[in-house]
Amino acid sequence: MPGPAATWDLAPGQRLAPSSTSFTADVSRLACNNGVTGEVADPLVEITTTRVVVTFSTVDPDPRAATCPSNPPVQHEVRLDVPLKGRTLVDGRCLPGGAAETTLMCDDGGVRWTPAD
Repeated sequence: MPGPAATWDLAPGQRLAPSSTSFTADVSRLACNNGVTGEVADPLVEITTTRVVVTFSTVDPDPRAATCPSNPPVQHEVRLDVPLKGRTLVDGRCLPGGAAETTLMCDDGGVRWTPAD
């Protein structure tokens, strides 16, 4: 997937349900980029019988040397081809081997929503 890795969480105030076919993600760049998240490209969405894995990348980083202040999240609407139903919603960067697997954002294994939420 092109571009630097990004992690995401659900934007505040959302109430997802098994019938939901979209949600808003708060996307943050994982790497340093002078406090700028950058433009967010559409994510890769993989849907299986048990989960929906959403993996984001952002635009290319600033080519200059970058400092590491935190960057504000950028909201991005994610549309799904099917309803969530009984599937868990997961940040793909948190899966084993993912760029963010060992970060604080992935302490929960990248689970952003479960049908019981």
